[in-house]
Amino acid sequence: MLLAAGLLPAQSTDNLAQGKKLFQGHCGLCHGQTGTGGKGPSLAQPTLVHAPDDKALMRVIENGIRGTEMPGSFGLSENELANLAAYVARWAARL
Repeated sequence: MLLAAGLLPAQSTDNLAQGKKLFQGHCGLCHGQTGTGGKGPSLAQPTLVHAPDDKALMRVIENGIRGTEMPGSFGLSENELANLAAYVARWAARL
């Protein structure tokens, strides 16, 4: 399960709020504002096919997935990337 591996730092309310804002601006159009899918797949799953752990999730967010419509989020700082990944990973942690 994401977060359980301990690669993403514990996130404060402010960091998760920034992750949510980044998700809504960068990801929500395809994955739905609540991560339950749309044009892109649902992210509210215990394990994501292309991102089974925290490190892979951060890599997918940063670099995208070759051969798919999933673009990379170039230009995000390390902190923004960690906040966005932690926000997405919380959906898996709640299942």
